Amino acid sequence: MKIKALVDTVIKKSEDSASSLSEAEKFNLPEGESIEITGASTAAAGHIRVNLAEAVHGLNQWFAFRRHVDIIGSPTFSLQGTDSLGRVVNDSVVDVATRLLGGIKPNYWGRYFSGVDYGGAGEYFGSREHQTLRRNNIRVLPVARYTTQVGKGEAEGARDGFDQANDFVKSFGETYLESQGREYYLFLDVEPSNPLSSPYYKGWSQAVAKISRRVDILPCVYLNPADSTTIDSLRRAMNNGSECHGLWIASYIASRSPSIPLPPQDFDDTIASRVGSVNAPVLFWQYAGDIGPSEDFDFNVGNPAISNEQILSRLILPPDV
Repeated sequence: MKIKALVDTVIKKSEDSASSLSEAEKFNLPEGESIEITGASTAAAGHIRVNLAEAVHGLNQWFAFRRHVDIIGSPTFSLQGTDSLGRVVNDSVVDVATRLLGGIKPNYWGRYFSGVDYGGAGEYFGSREHQTLRRNNIRVLPVARYTTQVGKGEAEGARDGFDQANDFVKSFGETYLESQGREYYLFLDVEPSNPLSSPYYKGWSQAVAKISRRVDILPCVYLNPADSTTIDSLRRAMNNGSECHGLWIASYIASRSPSIPLPPQDFDDTIASRVGSVNAPVLFWQYAGDIGPSEDFDFNVGNPAISNEQILSRLILPPDV
């Protein structure tokens, strides 16, 4: 196991500011260089604690600023992924996301499905994206987007659910989807500026679940845990029989920079407790947003309480076309 510097950084005796420590209480680790370690754990103030294989200044235990380093060979990280408004049309897009994700290639990529006739910003274009994602072994995490509608009624939810689920199915084809598995997640995009209503979710989830007789599209929700209106609406809808097979929680870590790579994050168990009133598993945590030179990417981690195999089996690897 190694600790690798993503940028020029200082390894310290404690979590205190480097400027307050003596030269014997810190040392530099230049960008790209790595040191053998025997273990790592979370520490305070955005740091990690590492145990060096060979002592420096007579010490084995040191601290590093978490977003300045990556842990190579760590078994603790769960499925890492990104999502973007921009289309994944060539390997250079993947390369940029990989660099910003601390050198880890995403396992999955969130992309938008609004309707088969919609060609606006962010919409998934299979003809341009299938090959790049498949070549890089990246699965599609489908997001149903019509955020200004989600507070409306059951009829609007049913209409949008049909359009979005139909778009997803036709983008990959029922025959291909059936050949890869029987169940696939579809996440309804809900933003705090437009909270969800219970009637809308009822109509939406029913339409999504009925879109195909050959595969099962599983209604799920992307939401912010501070959005109590959406949480209450979803809970009421589920209490009245609506299905929700999973949650994707957006709650950003405080310390981040668009220009500095973010190391992959461990799943924060407290995320799941913030939506405890909703009886649906938290599948993903979106821990950072607007990362990159043009604020291109959001970053996510899967919940290790749910097996990687189960999550990946319900995302779709695009066909080789």
